[in-house]
Amino acid sequence: MRFGITPIEGITDRHFRFMIRLMSKETHLYTEPILAKDLLEKSLRDEILKYNPEEHPLSLFLRGQDPKAMKEASIIGEGYGYDSIHIKSFSPLERIGAGNFCVSIIPDPEISCRCASAIVKSVKIPVSINIEISLVGDNFSEDETLKLKRFIRLVSEVGVKEFVISIKRNHLKMEPGSLSKQNKIRHDMVYQLKRLHPEIKFVTYGDIKNFSSALIHLEKVDGTLIGKTVYSNPYMMIEADEKIFGKKYPVPSRTKVVEDMIDYADRTINEGGNTIKKIAKHMMGLFNSCEGSRLWKYMLVEGCNFEDAGSEVLVMALNKLEDKECPYL
Repeated sequence: MRFGITPIEGITDRHFRFMIRLMSKETHLYTEPILAKDLLEKSLRDEILKYNPEEHPLSLFLRGQDPKAMKEASIIGEGYGYDSIHIKSFSPLERIGAGNFCVSIIPDPEISCRCASAIVKSVKIPVSINIEISLVGDNFSEDETLKLKRFIRLVSEVGVKEFVISIKRNHLKMEPGSLSKQNKIRHDMVYQLKRLHPEIKFVTYGDIKNFSSALIHLEKVDGTLIGKTVYSNPYMMIEADEKIFGKKYPVPSRTKVVEDMIDYADRTINEGGNTIKKIAKHMMGLFNSCEGSRLWKYMLVEGCNFEDAGSEVLVMALNKLEDKECPYL
């Protein structure tokens, strides 16, 4: 995985992923974080796992601590045609400092290994692991370094060859009646892990807001994930294929993206269980920083408030921009 979008609950659903795929053919996509146990409920399964064929390459992002549930959920996901399984590492909470604050330090290797091993043995598609580490201070202690090395060794030995890692430095300072925080992503520490384990793929993420930053990281590691900046400005993704992957595809205009989303909304709403609001919320930022952006957002918000509203909300909003002769269409 060279470049993808960070999976975020409430954001990276199938409507968002379909829209992104209209603008980038190569970017790797993930589902929202899904509890493995939820997939064991047949009544919930189809709605949770449903996706559009255009979304590939697509990973199923699973959370859970029960190896059996994680294994069964992965088998189900493979059966639905997902390209890979992405699992969330289990991080215990440790209490630190006089304020007794809880922060995640190093993921638990035992639980993560049992889950990863059960999955790898049961599916044929690749398995990767997501790790979020909170760093107290500027560097790991000797004990923490040993714990992390052990985690990577044990998890990689069961067959996981891609580690998606965010290491965040947390500065916690108590003042009377207040808590001040300064957080910084330590991509350099992921670089170090790659140098120590060149045979393993490492993907770094956190606070990556543009393709220039992503390319800098790609000189040191195997992959990067861009985050919420895409949600506020999704049209930036028209540059991803050429800048990150060196591939050229026809670039759709904003108008073309909206027209394709209108067709998509018609199909999806007719399937039942979906509303234009669920689709339009991902389109708010399509005209970010453009003349007409505020008008576009206003039209979507107001239109979605009407009962039984459908794709005509998008049609009317687009027509309004065209009437105003807004550029960037």
